[in-house]
Amino acid sequence: MIDCQNIRITGGDGFIDSDVVRRFVNRYADYHIFNLDALTYAGNLGNLKDVKNAPNYIFLKDDITDDSFINEVFQEHRFDGIIHLAAESHVDRSITDTLIFVRTNIIGTVNLLNASRNLARACGNYDVKLIHVSTDFVFDGEKQIPYTEQDETNLLGVYGQRKLAGEKAIMERLKANFILRTSWLYSEYVQNFVKTILSLGQEKRELRVVNNQIGTLANAHDLARFIIALINENTDNYGSYHYSNTGQATWYGFALTIFGNAEISCDLAPVKSIEKPTTAKRPRYSVLDKGRVGGLRYSNSRVKE
Repeated sequence: MIDCQNIRITGGDGFIDSDVVRRFVNRYADYHIFNLDALTYAGNLGNLKDVKNAPNYIFLKDDITDDSFINEVFQEHRFDGIIHLAAESHVDRSITDTLIFVRTNIIGTVNLLNASRNLARACGNYDVKLIHVSTDFVFDGEKQIPYTEQDETNLLGVYGQRKLAGEKAIMERLKANFILRTSWLYSEYVQNFVKTILSLGQEKRELRVVNNQIGTLANAHDLARFIIALINENTDNYGSYHYSNTGQATWYGFALTIFGNAEISCDLAPVKSIEKPTTAKRPRYSVLDKGRVGGLRYSNSRVKE
């Protein structure tokens, strides 16, 4: 475990982030958690209302694209770990509002890296450990066996381009980095497939759900546990890792499982993605090989294929 235990989390009120913050604050009283969030899109202070008064929790409202603010915070505090979760992740918006994706996913990431590097220089022989969450969209989805970390990237669209640019910026500027590619994230917080399909199932008698896209689900709670394990682990085995739950599913199969667990009687009809077009193209196949992760796996075997 690291010694000084000041942890900087960007985007801590969002999708995965609120799970990470909550686990740190509630289970590790000796950590000081600095949560930086601009509260745009997925960020919501209500996600962390249960920990906002904790003595080891500090919330800072600002944007990682503000390099002067980022540098000021780094000068005031020596961070031992950075969990970089602030990102624009609404895939369709990557087509309609590309500038936002450039600012947050690339410029904001570079600002963090520069501030980290400046801190390392000021402190001498000192590495800031950075964990960055990326995406399966760096692959085109044309493969038919699980993608490994060694597979060549082949970008499907603007979203994948911006996320891969962030990955490369990290690898070029900071030695102590973990890049976690994940897929098909879901959580009880923020709008995602689970919450959307539950809401629609209560409103409609029948729904059409895509059945020809195959991927691996990632539960935000489990991903948060893995991120915290990486922070606590005294390892220099840095680099890219794939993380999701085990098994594979289609969106239609996932919807069947959700409705079965919630006892919703809405009829589901499987359709091809061409029948339900989206602004941004999705990978047809994005199953991730988790070989590097080793034993830290969690089952989603109840999801129907």
